[in-house]
Amino acid sequence: QTGRANTLFLNEQRTGVFDVVANAWERSAQAISEGKAGPWQRLQGKLARPGDLEALGNYINRNTGRGTLGPLEDTWLSEVMGVGFFSPRFQASRPQAVLNLLNVQHPLVAIEAWKDFGTAVAATTSLLALANESGLAKVNLDPTNSDFGQIKVKNTRIDPWAGMRSLAVLSARLMTGERNGYKIGAPELLDDFF
Repeated sequence: QTGRANTLFLNEQRTGVFDVVANAWERSAQAISEGKAGPWQRLQGKLARPGDLEALGNYINRNTGRGTLGPLEDTWLSEVMGVGFFSPRFQASRPQAVLNLLNVQHPLVAIEAWKDFGTAVAATTSLLALANESGLAKVNLDPTNSDFGQIKVKNTRIDPWAGMRSLAVLSARLMTGERNGYKIGAPELLDDFF
């Protein structure tokens, strides 16, 4: 029952977010047709593409943890993956959500992704800075460390990154070639993650 209630709540959240964004796009289209559009609304009209609403729905699903396994979806292999990994669809959703930042087929969706990720990163970094400066908690600020961006209070770790921290650490390690301040080669780096 708890799982059903959680799914219902998350689906309601997804629908609510979709409706808010879709209504804003619709108001922009109406303002353009009436000749009352401001500069931002005119830009939205120029960027609008067929299939934007479907792409928006896909982005919202990915960003809220409902990824797709592609050709493995609904096969016996997806069931096996569920045994070895915690929620394979959630794991797949993290990079799929980030890739929407580069969605050139649907630039309106890319703009929404940039707004969402920008807000999330700003809020999370502010939280980390406050925790670090307060002296009540320790925050690891080394992006190549596996504990990067976690708030540590005594023996308790709090990870406010919603599953995105591991992507940030992997990116930092690939760009710097370092792990915890030590130079490493690419094969050893990738061994850490697989």
